[in-house]
Amino acid sequence: MKITSLFICVWILIYYSYGQNAEIKIRGTVNDINTNAPLVNVNIKLKDKNFGAITNDLGQYYLISNKLPVTLVFTHVGYETQEYTVDFEPLQPISIKMHPKSELLKGVVITTEKIDTVYKDRHYSVMDYELLPDGILLLIYRYTLNRSELLLKDYNGNDIASLSTLPGKPLRLFRDCQDDIHVFTKNKSYQIYFEKQRLILYPAIDIESFMQVMQYCEVLNNGKLYYHETGYLDLINIYYSIDTANQKQVNFYAVLDQEKLDFLAYNPENLSLLNTTFTPSLNDLRGLASDGALLSQIRNMEIELRFNQMAYFPEIYAPMFKLGDSIIIFNHPNSSIDFFDEMDSLIGSISINYHSVKNKEYIQNIVSSFTRNYQWQKEVFLDQGTKKAYTSFLNLNGTKNIVEIDLQTGKLIKSIKIPFPYTQKIQLQNGFMYYIYKGWGESQKKKLFRQKIE
Repeated sequence: MKITSLFICVWILIYYSYGQNAEIKIRGTVNDINTNAPLVNVNIKLKDKNFGAITNDLGQYYLISNKLPVTLVFTHVGYETQEYTVDFEPLQPISIKMHPKSELLKGVVITTEKIDTVYKDRHYSVMDYELLPDGILLLIYRYTLNRSELLLKDYNGNDIASLSTLPGKPLRLFRDCQDDIHVFTKNKSYQIYFEKQRLILYPAIDIESFMQVMQYCEVLNNGKLYYHETGYLDLINIYYSIDTANQKQVNFYAVLDQEKLDFLAYNPENLSLLNTTFTPSLNDLRGLASDGALLSQIRNMEIELRFNQMAYFPEIYAPMFKLGDSIIIFNHPNSSIDFFDEMDSLIGSISINYHSVKNKEYIQNIVSSFTRNYQWQKEVFLDQGTKKAYTSFLNLNGTKNIVEIDLQTGKLIKSIKIPFPYTQKIQLQNGFMYYIYKGWGESQKKKLFRQKIE
């Protein structure tokens, strides 16, 4: 009897000692309950403690506790706080599904909505798409570009028409300034039109000839085609309109990167960064053995020139849009949005600063609610249905925040997060955001998604 009692006491002491000093490893994943997308930067803390862990880009977490039971507290901006109690050392990862919420955060409404899959197929990938008034035109392919097809679907997901045989290897779709859609191969452009429930291609046009006419054409508005062209090291944009009735051209605006132009004016020696006057060219080749070294020198000079252009003198980003009967230019070099009437006269401007690194703290309050790092992307989107404008910020984990720009004040007012990383071709229409996303793994196919933003 004494031996039994002693054994029990020893067992209790061993168990108690293990429970106090052993390291219990807890690992798992956190996902959105609606989309099943992994959630990044979720805070996981041990209740009543000041330490814990944060989920990585795959939504995974790992932490250690020295006693059980323990309660884990999961918190994330835009999601309801959740708790999970661990009574025994887990043998498998603990999976947590977090519920989204809408809340006011420093003047910004952050919403998370259910995401619809517009198109997915076990065998087909989405190469490109364009939004039409009555449907979505998709360029899809079955394993190889040689087996590409066009598919027209309505906004309820029903098939309207298809074209299963396309010439050559289609590379992408192109919407011109008159809202006509073309499919591009390497050397040819084919305009697409829809007639009697059929998709038909016009005869091919040489890509180079086509782009000479259409590359800088932006929009058609009130019977006029609006263009922009670049000048002097791409530091000047000239905007002009051509009346389709009488072919009259009017140069109505210019956007200059005055800061860089002044820098070059006062420091002309820096023009040497872009000077190719005395560099060798292909005309110097003589069919000799020494041509190899000359070709290498030409390539290196071209690489250096492109780097200098991108690093020191990047092309102006000042896109032009149609907004109702007006024209709107996002004049980033001069930190303004400029509005023009039907006569191409400037009728107003508002200041913007979302693109400026000098305004980092303000942007961080708006955008970095979800992640710690961000970078403004040279992207502006205009939803013609709602007449609202948006720009984008890239987060460290590859996801993007699409942020509404108030066209009355120029301020950022609402941020919508795309939960998938490295999405492609974002477009907005009638309060919805569309984008292509592949997912992880070689077996995944590119799909088209739709996310509500209103």
